[in-house]
Amino acid sequence: MTLNDIQPESAHDVAEFVSLLRLLKQHSGRTLRQLEEKAAEQNSVLPRSTVADMLRGTGLPRPELLAAFVRACDDERRLAQWLRVRERLAVDPHLAPRPADTAPDRDHDPAGDFPRWGARAIAASVGTVLAAIVLLLAVVNSVRTSSSDMEVVEGRPAPSVTSTQTSSPPWR
Repeated sequence: MTLNDIQPESAHDVAEFVSLLRLLKQHSGRTLRQLEEKAAEQNSVLPRSTVADMLRGTGLPRPELLAAFVRACDDERRLAQWLRVRERLAVDPHLAPRPADTAPDRDHDPAGDFPRWGARAIAASVGTVLAAIVLLLAVVNSVRTSSSDMEVVEGRPAPSVTSTQTSSPPWR
């Protein structure tokens, strides 16, 4: 297997991405200790225990950890690809990978500069807006109800009679 056989863009989910990272480590031929030392030579921090957790885990590594790892594995020329795929999976783990030959041309695609909104982010935003509308309607209804319970005497609101007020019986 060559380094070119390991294609970050082919990852469809986090598990496949982590599997590709394991292949990258294997291709480098370095042990965890050697990766840690190589990163230190490059003025990066890459604790071998953290790398071991990353390679056996199911979560995405932090961008700075991924960058140090990819550099230590001697794949710095494709670092931007690794980080792009990581970001895609972080935004929406179910977003299908885009083939490299159909990637948008940023010079001609004005939408290419904006992040994609995942379905979860859109649903959360819509839910927040709807909750705010419901809360606003409840407040307006409460204000309308309380102002209609008051009587107006000579242009000023008069307090309504409550059950705690007592009047003297008529026979006294």
